[in-house]
Amino acid sequence: MKNKSNIYYLDESDIKNRRKKAFKDNAMKILAINLLILLIALLITFALTLSQSTANAKNINTNNTASTTYINQENGNINFVIKEYEGYIAVYSSISDEPIEKYNTLVSSLPKKDQELLSKGIKVTNTKDLEKLIEDLTS
Repeated sequence: MKNKSNIYYLDESDIKNRRKKAFKDNAMKILAINLLILLIALLITFALTLSQSTANAKNINTNNTASTTYINQENGNINFVIKEYEGYIAVYSSISDEPIEKYNTLVSSLPKKDQELLSKGIKVTNTKDLEKLIEDLTS
């Protein structure tokens, strides 16, 4: 800038420097906005993945009647059968034709050996084994 009687005039180099500074400032703002959008997208993806994982790994229905409803009358053991229901993994009690719990895991996404086992039904005699098998199949 040149001063001529208290009036400031900008020469061409001053104008170029101001334009460069303004461009850098705007570029930094755009970069910050893009990073913020990326962070929000990652958080949404993480939340959706977490909710899907939770849905796939949910435990069997444990309402108040579970301790009596699923007891096999012959031996007093709690018996379950894991098999396919409408293309998905499901848990049945040994005394019911309807699933007591369904999972969001497609049987077709499992290895062929697991698909064959599920088509026949996997018998389980306790809830600990049931939970482990469900976790293995749905993860």
